[in-house]
Amino acid sequence: MNLNKQFGCVVFGGSLVEQVVQIPRLPHHQQDNVPLSRMEILPGGSGANVAVYLARLGVPTRLLDRWGNDWEADLLETTYHREGVEIHFCRRHQELTTPFMIILTLPDNDWTGITRIPEEAQLKPGDFPLESILSGKFIHFHGFSLSTKSGQAGVDWALKAAKLDGIQISLDACTPVAREFPEIIRRLVPFCRLFFANVVEALALTNKSDLVSAALDLLSLGTEAVIIKAGEEGCYFIERGQRQVQHCPAIPTQITDTIGAGDAVVAGVIAGLIQEFNMKDSIRLGTASAALTCQGVGAQSRGFSLIEACQLAGLSIKSEFKEEPTDG
Repeated sequence: MNLNKQFGCVVFGGSLVEQVVQIPRLPHHQQDNVPLSRMEILPGGSGANVAVYLARLGVPTRLLDRWGNDWEADLLETTYHREGVEIHFCRRHQELTTPFMIILTLPDNDWTGITRIPEEAQLKPGDFPLESILSGKFIHFHGFSLSTKSGQAGVDWALKAAKLDGIQISLDACTPVAREFPEIIRRLVPFCRLFFANVVEALALTNKSDLVSAALDLLSLGTEAVIIKAGEEGCYFIERGQRQVQHCPAIPTQITDTIGAGDAVVAGVIAGLIQEFNMKDSIRLGTASAALTCQGVGAQSRGFSLIEACQLAGLSIKSEFKEEPTDG
């Protein structure tokens, strides 16, 4: 298909509402009580975080998703309009409940989640017209979509269409699927220009004991670049044709919590490549976006811009997003 790529990136699902609960420690068993430090209800979700961060970084971004007809969907819709994320094809369904997640955050910057993500909310083949999927230079998939059979079918359908159309594909792993069903993610890695994983996911997907071996193993599957997100250590990455894994350190910042930091790295790398940065500078933009995200409660409360992220990363903005000309 010859379509005008009016968006820098299309994000395939992954929005929800987060209830972020700050506590001093996890509760023990037998009716333990833990004092509540702070609680906020905010938009979030692995895919939607990437979409919002991309829009903040100046990338025209389309989000595709399915929601219920409830207050949670109202919050998401209001947020994406404000952030400039295009949601024309996001569908609301009376029979659905919008995905929701309770996140417990701890003083050591660790967090754990309790999710309500109905299988019916996962995107399936045919949920959206192909032109909506093929309208971006990039398409981004998040690993949580692979946690159900219907979600896997939806990702397969959209990913193969994007590959045939020459769209650049980004995939971010998720910990539960990487641990329990690594073969599902490994099967999709060869389709990708960019494959992202955190340390736990990279080791689980490869059955390796160190990051270097894991990165080399993932690259050997056929992707063009592997980026491993290592928290306060920054990122490790390797591109096709290279033999050595490179390191990009994290940017020091005042941390409120680390929710969404990995998604900010993903968005920064995609935005950097659209800015025509090389891979290392794109990852630097990702680490800057992550540092800014960590300054707020939850994933999306700390707003930032491309100018602010580039200044923090020590980069100069190269270009504005340009649409590709249509044929004829």
